[in-house]
Amino acid sequence: MLNSTGVDLGGRCGYVWGATGFVCFVVAYFYLPETKGRSYREIDILFKRKVPARQWKKTVLDLNDDE
Repeated sequence: MLNSTGVDLGGRCGYVWGATGFVCFVVAYFYLPETKGRSYREIDILFKRKVPARQWKKTVLDLNDDE
């Protein structure tokens, strides 16, 4: 990507890396759940129930009813 016989982006190669980083950030923000304040058991229960990542904060769990 940097050499003159290829794409010849030179210094503009940083835009490719920046765009890739931005896309990865957006995907991580929307598809990775927030696990702060949750125990490993609670996280396991949420994954078993297939609760969408955006609803983890609102989901109330009873740890005695994990199956």
